[in-house]
Amino acid sequence: MSFKQMPAWLVLSAMFFCGPALHAQVPNKAEIEKTIREYLLEHPEILLEMSQTLQKRQAASKRDQAQSALAAHRSELVADTKEGEGIVTVVEFFDFRCGYCKKVNPAMEKMMVNNPDVRVVYKQYPILGEDSTRAAQAVLAAAKQGGYLKLHHALLEAHDLSQAAVEKIAADQGLDVQRFKKDMASEDVKAEIARTAELASALNIEATPSFVIGNEVIPGAIDDDGFKRLIAKAKAASF
Repeated sequence: MSFKQMPAWLVLSAMFFCGPALHAQVPNKAEIEKTIREYLLEHPEILLEMSQTLQKRQAASKRDQAQSALAAHRSELVADTKEGEGIVTVVEFFDFRCGYCKKVNPAMEKMMVNNPDVRVVYKQYPILGEDSTRAAQAVLAAAKQGGYLKLHHALLEAHDLSQAAVEKIAADQGLDVQRFKKDMASEDVKAEIARTAELASALNIEATPSFVIGNEVIPGAIDDDGFKRLIAKAKAASF
């Protein structure tokens, strides 16, 4: 191996410790930087290797952080309005104004039909403005009357999420509208939404939809095959 083929750290080590045969004086900072720069220019593939190694380490660190966060917040994740019972829980962080949340719903429905032993937990995570927050408050208020799921599905189909529209939809679902309006504005409903935001932050969830299935946090929409694979994996791990 020639001098130029030697790794940068080995080149520097030789310059520092091999004595006057290689260099008469200890190299100064400028000389070191020049040597490293010339070496990297001749071997740019090293930068790609360094970048890939860094990305792998960051991904591993992120996975470790997610695992720790999931373990720490497991009870919070599975506590909320739910549909179905089972050994596997699918948690969805959801916004009623999120187009991808609406698009993923058919795959969610199919997954629940095909997996009656799966429990689904919806987390209201309104991040797209006032209408999103209003819809989140609405379904949590409906839950106090046992009407969460009906209103959830109705609001998924709604294009208008104004206060008047939401109240009309609630009335159409047979809810006590006066109680519904009061519960929408209640502090415990607002606190529930705030707790979900804190939970999302702890899990590094920044967008909707995002899912927690088994021991994995999955950002973005999931298709039929994705649900099959993730549910099977979670069942095998007994989550």
